[in-house]
Amino acid sequence: MSEEAKQGVFGIDLGTTYSAVSFIDEAGKPVIARNALGNETTPSVIYFENETNVVVGETAKETAKIAPDSVISLIKREMGNEGYVREFFGREYSAPALSSLILKEVSRGAEADSGRKLAQAVITVPAYFGMLEKAATREAGELAGIQVIGIVPEPVAAALSYGLGTDSETKTILVYDLGGGTFDVTVIRLGTDEIRVLAVKGDHLLGGADWDSALVDHIVGEVTAQLGDDSIRDDDMAIQEIWNQAEKAKQQLSQMQSRKVIVRHSGGAATFEITRAQFEEMTKHLLDRTIEITHLALDALDEKYPEAKAQISDVLLVGGSSRMPAVAEALKREFGWDAKLSDPDLAVAKGAALYAAAQWGKIVEWQDSDGETASGAQGEPSTPVFAETEAESQSALVRAERETGLDRDDLKKMGEREIIGSLPKAVGIALADTTVDGWDDPSKGPTPLYVEHIVPAGTEIPLKVPATITAMTAFANAPEIEVALYEQAGTVVGRALAENRIIQAKRIKGLSEFNLPAHSPIEVQLTIDGDGLVRVHAREPKSGRDVKFEGRISFLDADTMQRDKDSLAVLTVMS
Repeated sequence: MSEEAKQGVFGIDLGTTYSAVSFIDEAGKPVIARNALGNETTPSVIYFENETNVVVGETAKETAKIAPDSVISLIKREMGNEGYVREFFGREYSAPALSSLILKEVSRGAEADSGRKLAQAVITVPAYFGMLEKAATREAGELAGIQVIGIVPEPVAAALSYGLGTDSETKTILVYDLGGGTFDVTVIRLGTDEIRVLAVKGDHLLGGADWDSALVDHIVGEVTAQLGDDSIRDDDMAIQEIWNQAEKAKQQLSQMQSRKVIVRHSGGAATFEITRAQFEEMTKHLLDRTIEITHLALDALDEKYPEAKAQISDVLLVGGSSRMPAVAEALKREFGWDAKLSDPDLAVAKGAALYAAAQWGKIVEWQDSDGETASGAQGEPSTPVFAETEAESQSALVRAERETGLDRDDLKKMGEREIIGSLPKAVGIALADTTVDGWDDPSKGPTPLYVEHIVPAGTEIPLKVPATITAMTAFANAPEIEVALYEQAGTVVGRALAENRIIQAKRIKGLSEFNLPAHSPIEVQLTIDGDGLVRVHAREPKSGRDVKFEGRISFLDADTMQRDKDSLAVLTVMS
């Protein structure tokens, strides 16, 4: 890539099983960048070959079962898991650090193919990702040397790619997104000036990889039965080949009614047919789970927008696994929908690039951590400053046109629609559970807590008005008060701590001198931005003491971030 190469406008679909990158070409159209092997998608698999070399992509995928202790796959499912850490050759890596290796590889390929610099990008996430998962994705981008100028939900990106809502007619669409490792259902209303997410439900531990796993179990069972020998279960090379065959068989059974499988092991060979009907039967419970989640999304839609269900005009199938004929058949049978399948593997990346173009046309400048103007070049810790006035908007468009080569009128048009999101998970604070016998008796252990959800799932974001609650102190003369922010952990909202996940906790200190009685009020205010990231302000009115959770929620603490940077610094990423 030449030194004169223009700044590119990129969107990255950081997928659970496959990733893709799109860029905006000179005509203002999204184009998929091919990787070093000439492919449009790259397996999201990492192989730690030695102390200094990692391989990302097809070779790593082919090694997954042969060297399982050296290979990482499905890492996207661990985004948001604060306890997740993997060690290779004496160095530890978090989920964002491992994801950054995938981002580095696909970014390198995109630069080579497009002839453009990839310093900034929009990265997509499943619609059901909560605040921690989004923060982890941002930090993965930072660790990869990418300035993340936006996080956009995958179904919104897909809708942008399909071009729905680009005319004067307002449309309500449902996106059924069955990817390799995650699943969500999102209902979106598209108008000329806004994109509004109406309802979201999903499961980040459900995806095409589970269909593959079911097929692998079936094949291993058939081989064992035919050969009368179950030693294949301990043969890593054979299992790797079975996984390869299973994925191909799943894909072929989307076009064929049956597929012959031959597995050789220990001097023998097992030969048998797998029919589409058999495959659909062995995975019926997985498909049924997606239908159940779709019903939950429609229930949430009915609760807040009772008229919207009847207004759904298009049902889009996104994600490679949505190609399975059983998916469209189940949606037709259960809901009467004729779902559309078009470019399911690449639509999200293309839509992300369109969204990135819209963001580029709004950025006035870049600032470093001290608030000084920065270049925003790759690897520099800077953040975008977005236009707020008409004059700033014009300045941003001129700047974007100069740096990207795109026409400013096209950039302006791309950025005119506001994306109004839907909070995927309820958020709230922990309170003392006074319904528990002996809750106020220290001899019986810590004070029992529950989560009071202040902002319910499905709330439109960014919040136009802060959400507030007045809590009460549990005990008299408390020297400090802890304010703990939680978000819903599962598909269904529950008040128990185990059904929620702590985001952050801070304390209002210095209250001893005020001798506050029990039941003294504590005013709590929450604001939520368009990415679903929360800021908390809690205040004790008598003393005036308060605490704020300021800035974006960070998934990694400073020490872990530095550890990851040190571990990544010694690695060379290869395809």
